[in-house]
Amino acid sequence: MKPLYIYNIINGIFYLAYGLWGLIVPQRLLAFFDIEIYGAYALHNIRAMWVALFVLGALILWKARSHAAITLGLTIALVTGGFAAGRLLGLAFDGMDEGSGVTYYEISFELIWMALGLFLVKRASQKQA
Repeated sequence: MKPLYIYNIINGIFYLAYGLWGLIVPQRLLAFFDIEIYGAYALHNIRAMWVALFVLGALILWKARSHAAITLGLTIALVTGGFAAGRLLGLAFDGMDEGSGVTYYEISFELIWMALGLFLVKRASQKQA
């Protein structure tokens, strides 16, 4: 269960920090991804999405060592897979441009991170049974 706990904690810290970054300085975050936004309405929506990630991180840290750690690890792995699926769909629907090459690294990382999470969940489930 300890490796799954560490996996959950790492994810919790990441989502907490990432969400805080998008909440406090959304323009910097978006500039990092080469995204331009126009108007307060767009900023409100960006902040809303990143606060949701912040809350996800807080929830993960809160429940990381509880009896729900296995379910939490599975959820994290599937959310990570969802990011990879979104990027793959983006490539399929939107194609590529000169900045899209990084997408392949992101997809690779997310698939590896998801597989690690699923492996740790399976291992913890077998130990619990």
